[in-house]
Amino acid sequence: MLFNLKFFSCVEKKLEKLRRNVLESVILLGTCSEKEDGAKILISESYFDLMLKVLHDPNAGDQLQEQITFTLRKAVKHELVGCYLLTNTTVPKDLQAFLGSASAKVSEIIYELLDKLAVIQKF
Repeated sequence: MLFNLKFFSCVEKKLEKLRRNVLESVILLGTCSEKEDGAKILISESYFDLMLKVLHDPNAGDQLQEQITFTLRKAVKHELVGCYLLTNTTVPKDLQAFLGSASAKVSEIIYELLDKLAVIQKF
């Protein structure tokens, strides 16, 4: 029994470290998306698609979901990212569906992101 408790404690620690690494990776992707060249690379390597999958994971946690929505909002300042998300993903629909379960902070970021995408879509 004691072995099982130690084992599960070890697994929990590993999972927590993995979550921190994922969060740090998303922060790095957000930094990369600041420049248009970085945003192009993130599009070509499907990182935005991956972030959207993680966003919908119920185990992702508020901090990671907040960082992903923040990164997406930051990235759509480049029209090419907005156009990519609008034409190659179901981001607007997915984000609207996600609003029901999102925290207040994430919801605020999502509304700003949807507003930016709406402006891009009009052009």
